[in-house]
Order: sequence, then structure tokens, then C-alpha cells
Amino acid sequence: MQDTPTEFKPAVPPSANAEPGKMPDESERDQISQNIDAVLDFYKREEQKVSHSQRFLERVSLFIRQPVVLDIILLFVVLWILASNTFR
Repeated sequence: MQDTPTEFKPAVPPSANAEPGKMPDESERDQISQNIDAVLDFYKREEQKVSHSQRFLERVSLFIRQPVVLDIILLFVVLWILASNTFR
């Protein structure tokens, strides 16, 4: 088996009049708009599939990854150690 790099070939060939810096013509703009709408529809459908429990867990994880949470945990551990040593 030979190690030859595979050449990237776009799924849709560029239009013949595509030049850098040139504005796309109307059919290209329509296609771009359709693609954007399709992506937005996809995200909307996927968002609707998310359960309430997953949304809750996502919110919790957004909070937990904040630096203040680490500070709270460290403060709790320090207070626990101090209380443990003080009340022996």
C-alpha cells in the first residue's frame, strides 16, 4: 500500500466565474441562503430533541466550570480542616 496524499476535491465545483473578492451572483446567494436556512433548521430540530434533564445538567455544568466554584470548594475544604483541627 502506498502512502500517497489524497487530494481534496470539493463536493461542489467552484463556479466558472468565481474570482477572489467578487460578489456571488444571485443563484449563488440563493444557494447560500438555502444552506444557512438548512443549518438553522437542523439546530432548531436538535434543540427541540433535548430533554429537560439534559438542559438542567447543561446549566449545572456551565455553572460548575466557573472559576468561582473552585474557590468555593477550596474555601469549604480549608474551613473543614480548620474546624476539624479546632474541635478535636
